[in-house]
Amino acid sequence: MKHNSKLIWFDFFRGLAAFLVLISHVRNLLFEDYVPNGNPLAQFFYFITGFGHEAVILFFVLSGFFIIGSIHESVQRQQWSIRNYIINRLTRLWIVLLPSLLLTLCWDHLGLMLYSDAYTYAGTLINISPESPVLHLGITNFEGNLFFLQTILVTTFGSNGALWSLSNEFWYYVLFPILYFSFTKNQSNLKRMLLFFLFTSILFFVGKTISIYFMVWLLGGISYLLVSNKHLVLRSSRYPLYFFILLFMIDLVLIRSKKLDFVCNDFSLGIIFCMLLWFISTYSIKRLAFQKMILFFSNISYSLYLTHLSFSFFVVTVFFKKRIMLTPFNFLVFIGLLTLVLLYSYLIFYVFEKNTDSVKKYLRKRFS
Repeated sequence: MKHNSKLIWFDFFRGLAAFLVLISHVRNLLFEDYVPNGNPLAQFFYFITGFGHEAVILFFVLSGFFIIGSIHESVQRQQWSIRNYIINRLTRLWIVLLPSLLLTLCWDHLGLMLYSDAYTYAGTLINISPESPVLHLGITNFEGNLFFLQTILVTTFGSNGALWSLSNEFWYYVLFPILYFSFTKNQSNLKRMLLFFLFTSILFFVGKTISIYFMVWLLGGISYLLVSNKHLVLRSSRYPLYFFILLFMIDLVLIRSKKLDFVCNDFSLGIIFCMLLWFISTYSIKRLAFQKMILFFSNISYSLYLTHLSFSFFVVTVFFKKRIMLTPFNFLVFIGLLTLVLLYSYLIFYVFEKNTDSVKKYLRKRFS
């Protein structure tokens, strides 16, 4: 799906989601676990920096929106090509994943060699690394993560636990086209049956968790259908938008508070976010400075997500012997660490991800 400048809010949420994952991981690495002490500022800090998992749910919905839209539009224009689809998707994934895995290998081996007794590599960080990364740095894990088999046949590679969702993403890229063409009318009944059988077989292979979250990813397709139908939105009224913004925030608070789990969970968040995207897509952002900031974080979001964790592990290991308390000075240290990781991720983006389109063009020409 060709990116539309009117979808600036989609860029906003993509960049925001990557940043939320970053601050969640860095906070868990750097600061001691929260202990109620009557300090409302500390309580607010720990609360607001704990939305890493919810941010991944937003990623899933946004991914579903763009991938489903891209497939549908190419079919409608009679320009669908499985060759181009494979090249586009694998180039997009591998151009950052391969250097990310190699960098994880380097940072983890260096950290374990220089600081073998560090708390960061001891497997005591339950929310990030419940086991020592040394257990997950083998060639089997490397190859499994390279071919998106983490959480299926292997664990995530080294300290880079964030790679779990990339397996979901890849298999959703595989599953949706198969499902889509198993219901198109221009296919023979036999071919449609075979495609649907392949679809169900892959669901069985990837397992229960990935299969369940496929439903969340598909919500992005619903959002695409709503956004692409311009007649469904009442542009004269902002009240539906305000309602879904409020509902979105309430749902996030209830999820973080672990209240009403049977109602407020990943699926409710996906549904509400799907509807929020529908209404917010009709509103533009006019301030150029805000647009540039949004595009910066959106552009580096994939590189940031894949490369931040192992680098953060190493940097924290070098400078800290144990997790520290939240104080005003240590908060500034936290901001400095975030800035350093952002600069590192931007460098990875500049060297690798920024060249994605050029690599795609080369491969399409090479395999034409």
